[in-house]
Amino acid sequence: METAEEIDDLFLGDAEVWRRPAIGHAGPTGGDFPLVTREGHNVLDVIFTSPILNLAEVAKSLENIAGVADHGVISKIPCIAVIASEDGVSILENPPKNA
Repeated sequence: METAEEIDDLFLGDAEVWRRPAIGHAGPTGGDFPLVTREGHNVLDVIFTSPILNLAEVAKSLENIAGVADHGVISKIPCIAVIASEDGVSILENPPKNA
């Protein structure tokens, strides 16, 4: 699990790295049944605990770690997030229209 340690060190204080479980609840170790691919790779979830300011930078950082076969960070496709809360509705655009 050296790869998980390297990812954890990269985002120290900003994220947690958990092994995804095949069944049951998620946790740092993946529980009794961690999800493993046919090729024998562990599937890791990176849970960010602070805002991500630059998805492209996160993607590039993950790609440069030995042992990372792929990631699910989508940073090259413009998107809009609509966030509803008790205070109202917020619309976040990536990239912003005024950029």
